[in-house]
Amino acid sequence: MGRGILAFIFVMFSLVFISGVYAMTSNECFGLASQVGVTPHYGVLSEEGQNVSLGKPYGFEGLYTLKVISLKEGFVSVGIGNESARLAVGESAIISGINFTFAKMEVHSVPPSEKEGMEKGITDITLFYCAFETKEARLKLTCQGCVKDNACLPFGTRTDSAGIPVYCDLVSHQLLPQKAKEAAACEQNYECLTNTCINSICIDLTAQCAGCKKGDACLPVGTRTESEGIPVYCGDTHNLLPQKAKEAAPCTQHYECLTNLCIDSSCVEQSLLQKIISWFRSIFG
Repeated sequence: MGRGILAFIFVMFSLVFISGVYAMTSNECFGLASQVGVTPHYGVLSEEGQNVSLGKPYGFEGLYTLKVISLKEGFVSVGIGNESARLAVGESAIISGINFTFAKMEVHSVPPSEKEGMEKGITDITLFYCAFETKEARLKLTCQGCVKDNACLPFGTRTDSAGIPVYCDLVSHQLLPQKAKEAAACEQNYECLTNTCINSICIDLTAQCAGCKKGDACLPVGTRTESEGIPVYCGDTHNLLPQKAKEAAPCTQHYECLTNLCIDSSCVEQSLLQKIISWFRSIFG
């Protein structure tokens, strides 16, 4: 009786043959995803046309539908969004922002049998996959500004892309070219190459300034200031010129002199002026 039972078990076991090809375990999948700080999904696919929804319950920020296009022994074709890829066991691809790996394959075979319907045998393929959002895909979903080089830029950020000056647009969340043409329509300063938007038009302050341009400021003629530690003044040539430090240097305006005193077309010291005043006082009492 015992031998009969053992023989029956042996026959049943021989009807099913399971072979497996391993490329990535679930622990390896989680370890790979942890390197980019996301949660992966280690799932199973078993038939063509199968759809799998990946979303927040699986740790994804977005909502994705994974579709099995074809499932053949050794290969799988999957689609996510508008993109697809055909992979062998162990291969990976970025599909619509999802890092997808054909992690493991199991083949279940039932040998031919004399039983009806079993003449040709049966083969089932089970595919295990590792899927997780790329850092860039997650940033696009969570960033409140614009994504550039795996970084989230705040709205209004001015930067460059491939050598072109761009800004982070508030409406489209895209990096758009800065408006170089004067009088171009604008809403914010950062949209303009000149970084100045007045009355909804890009303005070039250098062209509009009636004095001297210093940084983003327009200084009136006669303004005394410093440039790189040197005392300067805004001249009538619309340039910042060094103040004249030498006594008796020719001048036409007080602001040209370091002493801020121009008398008889010459820069003079304040002490000399005091001597002149004292001399007049001594004469006229």
